[in-house]
Amino acid sequence: NFGKITAPINIAIPRGDFETLVGTFDKEKTYFVYCRAGNRSIAACNILGSNGYRSYNLVGGIFKWKGEIEGTI
Repeated sequence: NFGKITAPINIAIPRGDFETLVGTFDKEKTYFVYCRAGNRSIAACNILGSNGYRSYNLVGGIFKWKGEIEGTI
């Protein structure tokens, strides 16, 4: 368990239906994306951006997060 930022929506890119799920998101919202080290979240932001969503990646992943998290890293 790598912990998580409080109240996230947890969607794993490798599960295979990430792009389908992205189609259900609200395009009026901004999405803040993170993963353990920052690599998968870059891919997620690229998918979001190519589908017209505004998103930001947490560079360095949850390891660089300075706020509270649930669980342990």
